[in-house]
Amino acid sequence: SGRLLEAAALMLPAASAICLILWFSVRRNLGTPLGLLADAIDRSNHGQGRVQVDWQSGDELGLVVSNFNAMQARTEQQEQELLVANQRLNELAGQDELTGLANLRALRRRLHLRSGSGQDGGSLLYVDLAGFKDINDTLGPTAGDELLRRVGQELARTMPADGLLARVGGDEFVGFIERPMNEVPLRAMAE
Repeated sequence: SGRLLEAAALMLPAASAICLILWFSVRRNLGTPLGLLADAIDRSNHGQGRVQVDWQSGDELGLVVSNFNAMQARTEQQEQELLVANQRLNELAGQDELTGLANLRALRRRLHLRSGSGQDGGSLLYVDLAGFKDINDTLGPTAGDELLRRVGQELARTMPADGLLARVGGDEFVGFIERPMNEVPLRAMAE
C-alpha cells in the first residue's frame, strides 16, 4: 500500500503536466481560431467592415476559416458591385433615355436643391417644338426621335456650364441656369 501511494504521488505531477499540455493544445488548436472567427463575425455585424481571419491549418477548422474568409471577400465584392449598380440606377433615374439629357425628375431635384440653398435667382427657359406632332406623324417616329436628339444636342451646346437642360415631355425642354438672366439672352438661346 505504501508503494502504491508512492507511485500515485509520482504519477500525479506527470498526469497534471499531461492535462496542462492537452489544455494548451486544445486552446491553441480550437479556442484560438474559434475566438478569431467569433470576433470577426461580431465586428462584421457591428458595421466594422469585412474582417479576414488570420489562421491557417490543414484540419477541418482550417477549412472553416478559409471558407469564412472566402465568404467575406465575396460579400465585400458584391457590396461594391451593388454600390456601383445603385449609382448607375440613380444616374439613369435622372436621365432621359432618348436624348441622354436630364429628365423631369433630375430637373425637379436640381430646383429643389437650389431652393434650399438660400441662393437667389436663376433662370428657366421653356422650349416646346411647334409642329413636332406633324413631323412625327408624317416622317415617322424614327425621324421624330432623331429630331428630338438633335434639338437636345443643340440646346445643350448653348447652355452655360452652370446650366441644366432637361427633356420634360415629348417635345418639351426646360433649361435651368443658376444665375438670373434677362429675356434677351434667353430668347437668343431658344432661337
